[in-house]
Amino acid sequence: MGEYDHQKDEEKGYKPVPVTQPYRASLGPAEEHDLLFRGERLLSGRLTAVLICVTPLHVSSGKPKDNPNSPSPFFRRGDRLVVPGSSLKGTFRSLFEAITRSCLTLPPNDKKRRSVPEAYIGCSVEDDRGFCPACRVFGGLGYQGRVFFSDAVVLGSPQPYLETINQRWSPRRFHLGRRIYLHRDPVGLNPTKEEQIEVLPEKTQLRMEMSFSHLTQEELGLLLIALGQDRDPPKRMVVKLGGAKAAGYGAVRVVVSEMTLFSAASQRYGSFKPVPLLTFTWSKENPYPTEDFGYLIAEAKKSISYNKAGHDEIAEALKY
Repeated sequence: MGEYDHQKDEEKGYKPVPVTQPYRASLGPAEEHDLLFRGERLLSGRLTAVLICVTPLHVSSGKPKDNPNSPSPFFRRGDRLVVPGSSLKGTFRSLFEAITRSCLTLPPNDKKRRSVPEAYIGCSVEDDRGFCPACRVFGGLGYQGRVFFSDAVVLGSPQPYLETINQRWSPRRFHLGRRIYLHRDPVGLNPTKEEQIEVLPEKTQLRMEMSFSHLTQEELGLLLIALGQDRDPPKRMVVKLGGAKAAGYGAVRVVVSEMTLFSAASQRYGSFKPVPLLTFTWSKENPYPTEDFGYLIAEAKKSISYNKAGHDEIAEALKY
């Protein structure tokens, strides 16, 4: 077998990010959810954000089996254009994994697991090594996560339209690591075949909500970094979302409009309305209104979970 040719990957619009040291952080067994209430310093809350399409966005609902050559429609719930919460969770989990010392989430029967170093094998409640940072927050085999995403709903009345692109499908290449799609013009697609996709136009805005339960300050800070909210401008990532990413679609900027935090102690008794611990409100003029928010980011970057090398590489790939 010859040397792996990364140039061929970048010609197809993505960059492989190899797994390197420092290895996966083993943080011990994940606590049972009912025991999390003992953590007086743990934080719960909700976050509201607007997703702004920097390039046209395509999130597919799948083609009809009886007409596979038909255009790929945008996802809808009823008659509403939405991005499913599951798609958002998958996107932000991938970024969270890349900026932390987390495992590679491969199914137990995936043949690729044979090529993955043991230090990166996916987490499980039966694993004595404990959960990695991403599995503790987003969930792992046998353990429910502590972050939840709503569907992102389109604001206003943007008109979706059909785009004709070169066919996306190409031979799959396995590489040991993660795949990050680049912000670039369409390259490396099959020029001999075309397909149509339904897209939302640039500048379309979608509203999403994320709730989180009993996170440490470091975990919440890492989550905010994955959402592109780093205080350092060069590290504020424009994420890639949906389908046709290699064709230049799906660049989305996350603008957090509000986040309310509750302490674990204020949520201990369900019959009482939780009292907000802190409320952050973002604006263009004052995107980081309190020192407390910066403190969360700073604490995240000092934690054992943080992977600076991975963060630097991802941020460089996703700058826009």
